Amino acid sequence: MPSRSNRRHSLFITLPTALAALAYLWFVFVPTAKALRNIHDQIRDKESFIAQTDALHTSAAHVEHDLAEVQQYTQDWCRQTPAPGQLEMLFEKITDYIRRSGVISTRFEPLQEVSLEIIHRMPVRMEVTGSYAQIFRLLASLERLPETVWVEELKIEKSKESGKDVQCELKLEVFAVDSKESG
Repeated sequence: MPSRSNRRHSLFITLPTALAALAYLWFVFVPTAKALRNIHDQIRDKESFIAQTDALHTSAAHVEHDLAEVQQYTQDWCRQTPAPGQLEMLFEKITDYIRRSGVISTRFEPLQEVSLEIIHRMPVRMEVTGSYAQIFRLLASLERLPETVWVEELKIEKSKESGKDVQCELKLEVFAVDSKESG
């Protein structure tokens, strides 16, 4: 049977060892585990951020591609759009199309130009009379112009004088661009 002194001796050894183990747990292991958990959370946050930046990189590449296409389209549009001083040539083309389509022009009136930063918009009022096929031919010719011409308003009525002809009232928007600022 173990003696009391052996028990005390073993108690003196076991108790400090247990206290040392508890002190180690409390002062070393638990703070280190918390620090590791914090580091692990930071790593997870950074990995998540990196995953998001990869997606953003892909999105940015798509946006850059779209921007390049828009810039190319804008440059092409500016090359084919007349300068404000060249609108008379475009008006000559339009009157030539009127003549070639066979309609009779009763009004061709450029209105007040609207100047924006780079683009100039010139509204034009037109009235023509002719057969439906002739007016259709004129509108198709206007649509095929390389310059930008919008048909802002279109009104077609049966002509009062002739039962077979129609009268067409148009408001066109003709665009010009300042060449020095567009490139």
